[in-house]
Amino acid sequence: MLRTWSLAILCSFSMLAVLGCGGDPALESDGNASADESAVETNSAAAPREREVRPVAARMVTTEEAQQFADKMKQAYDDNDTRTFDGMIDWDTMAMRATAGLDLSESDRTEVMNGLQVGMRSVGSFVTQIRRGGGNTADYQLVNILEKDGNRVVIFRASGDNGVNYHQYTLQRVDGQLKAVDLYVFLTGETITETWRRGLLPHVAEMNKNWLQRATSKESAYVQSIDKVSQFQNLVLSGQSDAQAWNLFYSLPEEVRFSKGMLIQAYALSNRTGEDKIMEISNAIRTHHSDATGLELMLIDSLLIAEKYDEALQALDAVDQAVGGDPYVDALRGNTYLLQENYPKAMEYFDKVMETGLDMDTAFYGTVAAGLPLKEFTKVAAAMETLEERYGVVWGDLRSLAEYREFLESPEGQYWMETHNY
Repeated sequence: MLRTWSLAILCSFSMLAVLGCGGDPALESDGNASADESAVETNSAAAPREREVRPVAARMVTTEEAQQFADKMKQAYDDNDTRTFDGMIDWDTMAMRATAGLDLSESDRTEVMNGLQVGMRSVGSFVTQIRRGGGNTADYQLVNILEKDGNRVVIFRASGDNGVNYHQYTLQRVDGQLKAVDLYVFLTGETITETWRRGLLPHVAEMNKNWLQRATSKESAYVQSIDKVSQFQNLVLSGQSDAQAWNLFYSLPEEVRFSKGMLIQAYALSNRTGEDKIMEISNAIRTHHSDATGLELMLIDSLLIAEKYDEALQALDAVDQAVGGDPYVDALRGNTYLLQENYPKAMEYFDKVMETGLDMDTAFYGTVAAGLPLKEFTKVAAAMETLEERYGVVWGDLRSLAEYREFLESPEGQYWMETHNY
């Protein structure tokens, strides 16, 4: 009998990587399905019904249809309407994609599908997971509607206290309705169905002993190492023993250790361990998975730590191109130029962000930081006022800070002091 609890763990771990922005794993699942259980609408325990996914050549989803889909998804997120949001995603089709090509009997395939459904319900709504991943300032915004690989896709930015991620939904018609049939997650560099499929391999091997003989060498190595992989994952999530986790990681065969999923988890662990580990795992990801769209997003911090600013800018360029352009990335470019003390270039990008109207405190802080040495005090004062009024920043007495001296001596600074009771 398939252990559905283990599939629930699979879904929980994949949701952690998929939906969060690098948040605390302890917040990703509270062990209770709660009211969100009903939000993930799947078929009953009966065998999954045949779904009609219309060929793309028949009629591609139009930009207008995709915009309507994105507007509805955004509204559902804003309203915390979990049922509507999750109902826009075809979980059955995604589960069938995850199991496509696996040598399973009809009963085994049904059992796997049901296990995935149990796992999805156990971690609650997609909306809940996105909000938890983003923390107190969690935000979900449409970035672009693009055509990729013959399909229409909508790309959302998930951002908040814990960083940023991008979700690319592939849209197709299923039984006459427009649905998201897969989700590419930038921080994992793969679709959620690929993540699920990897986690299913050990269960497939249990169900069909002959399958392992036909599996690829990577799949076979993963299945044979599953006990160590599971122990490693549990230690990464629990934080009980980082040293033991690293020992398990290094004991894995190279085909498993350098796989995308394992390196992503090792990167999460490295952030608790120190700069040397961060750089080691970052280099391994760049070496073995340079073609994985979006993984550059995860590595930017490590490049900045190593003061590899040009490489960080190249990574940002790659992310920006992949999402079709996003002012959020311009703010990150501005911050990178700030670290280089290239204040004119930094201000150029912060100005671009301001022109778009993006609500992002980083851009206003950056404008202050770049504007002070450039003596662009009108911009400095305006950014400070916005940070104060919109974000609740309390500036305190700036007269003791050397970098603000010339600003306070300027007409803009004098007015600032007058209006702040200096």
